[in-house]
Amino acid sequence: KINPDKFLKETHKLDKIKEKIAKNKNTLLVLKKIKSNKILLTNAPRHYAKFILKSININSFFWKKICIEDNRYRPKPDIKIFQKIKKLNFNKFIFIDDNHENIKAARVNGFFTIWINNNLKRSKYADHTIKDLSGLLKLRLN
Repeated sequence: KINPDKFLKETHKLDKIKEKIAKNKNTLLVLKKIKSNKILLTNAPRHYAKFILKSININSFFWKKICIEDNRYRPKPDIKIFQKIKKLNFNKFIFIDDNHENIKAARVNGFFTIWINNNLKRSKYADHTIKDLSGLLKLRLN
């Protein structure tokens, strides 16, 4: 039987991504301007997500980080993940992702969705479509 923690450590080595990580001023600007609580939902393992967030100085912007270990190793777009998040005490959930299947799963579960895609394709599951994160600054989300 495969140990999932051991597998994730072996397949997500930090030394292999160090030189590929680049800080993006737009990301920092967007996160500073959005005052609401932010939750990071990632299919990455905790050690990997934490390393990247700290490397680009955005770790402190997230109220909560939900990694694959927190979801019993179920990845997005598993419906159960979104159902679990909906149990958190918030009036509105805005889900932002670049993967259409994840957008669809979130929308089906009642999330307001924003799909990031370079081609600005439309989808019945996306409430908004933006080209990149800076597009969030143009939206009225309240």
